[in-house]
Formats: sequence, C-alpha cells, structure tokens
Amino acid sequence: QKYYPACQELVKKVTGASKVFAFYHTVRSHESIKAAQMRKQRGFPVEGPAGCVHVDYSSFCAQRLVRQLAKPPQTWPDPRPLLGFKPLIEPSEADEYIMGNKRWMIINVWRNIGTEPVQRTPVALCDGRSTALDDIVTFKTTQNNNQKEYYFSAPSDKHDWFYFPEMQREEVILIKNWDSWGKSFARKAVQETDKVPTTFALHTAFDHPGTPQGAPMRETMEVRTLVLF
Repeated sequence: QKYYPACQELVKKVTGASKVFAFYHTVRSHESIKAAQMRKQRGFPVEGPAGCVHVDYSSFCAQRLVRQLAKPPQTWPDPRPLLGFKPLIEPSEADEYIMGNKRWMIINVWRNIGTEPVQRTPVALCDGRSTALDDIVTFKTTQNNNQKEYYFSAPSDKHDWFYFPEMQREEVILIKNWDSWGKSFARKAVQETDKVPTTFALHTAFDHPGTPQGAPMRETMEVRTLVLF
C-alpha cells in the first residue's frame, strides 16, 4: 500500500510522465535466507536471479499489458486483487495509447532490499543503442492457456554493458522494458522527430569474477510500472 505509490512517484518525477501505475512485483532471493523462507511459508514463490539476457516484454505482450490494465485486476491472467477491483486505466485510454502516437513506457524499479550491499549476482544492463534487431530472439512460454513472450538476445561483441557495483538499499535502478517511441518498434503515427534511439534495455544477472568468498546471497525487488505521457 505504501511501496507501490512510492515507486510511482519516483518514476513520475524522473520521467516527467503524466501518470504512472505500479502493477506487479517480483522478489528475487535464495531459499537459505530467512525472509525467503518466510515468504515461501506464506505461499509466495521464491525466485532466484534471472541469469539470461532478456527484456520482460515483446512488442505483442507490451501492448497486451496496456489492454490488460484496462480490465479489473482480479480478472488478469495473474490476478492482483490487492490492486482493487477497478481497472487501472480506461479501455478508451488504452486504445488511445496503443493505436495513436502518445508515448507510453514500461519501467522496472529495481532495488536491493537486503541489509548488505549487493555483492553476488548483480544486474547488468545493455545500452540499447548497441543492440541490433538481428540480435533479438523471441521466446514464448505457455502456462494454463496464458501465453507470454519475451525477447532474449544472441551474444554480440558490439553490446555495451554496464553495472552498478554494491547497490545499497537506498538506491534504485530504473530499467526500461518498453518505450513506444523507440525507433525500432514505433508506430507509423509517431513523428520521426519524436522517436528515441532505444525501445528497451536488455538486462541480466551475472556472476562477477570478483565476488568475495562468502558474500551474502542477493535480496532484490523489482516493481513494474506502466508510464503514460
């Protein structure tokens, strides 16, 4: 009830968006950590770091997400009753953003929730300007008739990677998972002068060769937000 609004305000402040909606979160931890054990006892999944180069949405799934948020949260493929029983946006608003030239984004708020700095399996991000469309591989999964699509990436020496060492609890990374004005996927209705160089930032957890022996397991949380301009 408090953290989602805080993430929304942060993303809104940084991007200058008119509206931001937090709609989903993932906690990544390890079963050896007490907090993760308590989570599992309450019936929540314990996920480890995602160690593959990916972006969380394909073009198809990003647009489907916008339409999903125009439906009551308890009817979503992954129901979110804690978000209430009213759609986060109006159906007409979803159509306006998807079919028109108004900008929208999906941004993850990635944060260390442990008491120690992140020393094991930090997250790395690829500069989208170094990613070519030929690098992208579409990956599909199906569970309970719910199909999801992600973009993975083939390796390339041209990729330009960055990471932030020893992330503290009070720091966050904003990861761009989709930008409707990204020039590679933008609709024809978007003016050339409005297009931006990148649609998304590929990212992955990785094993740092300098990880100290005995470094604590990572405890992080990422909140996904829909950003409307």
